[in-house]
Amino acid sequence: MKKKKPQIYDNAYISIKGSSLIDEDESMEFFSRGEFACRGGDYYISYPESEMTGMEGATTTIKVEPNKVTISREGAVSTHMVFEKGLKHVSFYETDRGALLIGLLTRNINSTIGDAGGELEIDYTVEVDHFIAGEHSFSVGVKI
Repeated sequence: MKKKKPQIYDNAYISIKGSSLIDEDESMEFFSRGEFACRGGDYYISYPESEMTGMEGATTTIKVEPNKVTISREGAVSTHMVFEKGLKHVSFYETDRGALLIGLLTRNINSTIGDAGGELEIDYTVEVDHFIAGEHSFSVGVKI
C-alpha cells in the first residue's frame, strides 16, 4: 500500500488574532505568509513572528491534532505550549529576560482546519506561579 505524500503549501496566508477576555484594550491582529502542511493526519501551521508581537526573530509552529493543539516557538522566544479542552498543561516560557513557569487551562477549542485550510480558535486561562494572570483567546486562519 502506498503512503500518502504530505501536502505542503509554502506560501499560505495566515491571520492571527489574540485578545484578553479581561482587558479589551489588550488585543492584536496580524497577517503573515507561512507554511501549511498535513502530515499523518495532523496539520502544521508555521510562520515567522513579527515586531508587532514582540517576538521578532522567533518562528511559531502550531500542530493541530483532533483533540489537542501544540504551539512551539523557537528563536528570540522559546516555548512549547499544549492546549487540550478541560486540561491544564504546565510549561516554561523562555524569553531574553528569563523563564517563567506557566499553566495553561484550556476552556474551549474550535477547529475547522482541514486539507484546504480553515480556522482555529482557542480560549484559555494563563497561570503564573499558580495565580491567574489572564483569560485569553486567539484565532488562526489559514488560506492556501
